[in-house]
Amino acid sequence: MIDNIVKAFESQVDKTPDLTAVEFAQKTMTYSELNDKANSIAKYLITEKTIGSGDIVPLLLSRNENIVIAMLAVLKTGAAYTALSLQYPESRINFVKEQTNAKLIIDDVFMSQKFKQYKWNGNSFFDKFYKVQNFFPYAIPIVLDNEPPRM
Repeated sequence: MIDNIVKAFESQVDKTPDLTAVEFAQKTMTYSELNDKANSIAKYLITEKTIGSGDIVPLLLSRNENIVIAMLAVLKTGAAYTALSLQYPESRINFVKEQTNAKLIIDDVFMSQKFKQYKWNGNSFFDKFYKVQNFFPYAIPIVLDNEPPRM
């Protein structure tokens, strides 16, 4: 049985690496590409920023594919994330940063960095966090649009 979303995602990557995982505007990303990007950022967060279990990382991102990449990267470190709106006043962002004891905020500038490519091969850096097991029988793409959800 798979007990967390990271394991479920890794299982899906193994089953359907070349299928579309994320669509945004005219961009698409396969499960393999999404996994590689998330792994590269996760390794950076662990090794350079000492992010791990017990940490909460605020996400302050524009609405695009980087949201999904950042969420997965943070979860792969064993940490949690909290999403912040770009519409929040600076005082609210600072309050959340203080309350979470955040070591950093992942924003658009952070995501624009060139991270060293890291490919997970099933027997390496992330093994201490999870082992891949079968879960999803088919791929479920994540589709982001420019419109906020309607209530």
